[in-house]
Amino acid sequence: MIRISDEQILQAVENTRSQWTAMLEDQEVNDLEQWLIQAATGDPEAVRQTTNRVLELLQKHPQARVCVTSELGIKGDLKSLRTYSPLAGEHAPPPASVLMVCPKDPTHYRKRLHQKGQKLFCPEHGVPLVPADSIEQEE
Repeated sequence: MIRISDEQILQAVENTRSQWTAMLEDQEVNDLEQWLIQAATGDPEAVRQTTNRVLELLQKHPQARVCVTSELGIKGDLKSLRTYSPLAGEHAPPPASVLMVCPKDPTHYRKRLHQKGQKLFCPEHGVPLVPADSIEQEE
């Protein structure tokens, strides 16, 4: 099995970014931009999370998948590169209209989902928002 690093995958995504508006939905392009910003911090966990999210997104869009694999100079599917594993604790996406909060400080940033499966990030901490009721249950 070929092993391509997370950084190589993200660089291929960055190199093909201009083509993504034709292959992805608007919200997915926005999510992709946020994920790449998050990964640019250099935090290994952020890079891993971003790579997993990108691979998950590419599984839904064959054109985008071919674009990235071509950029990487390989033939075949990204599944041949590495095994995708969902983020720890990741569950089914919350439905639309759920109130989402920053897990680091739930009081400073709150936003409602507009679509099921939408991914929102805290602008201050750069972490994915979580359902508010999941935070309140833990306290």
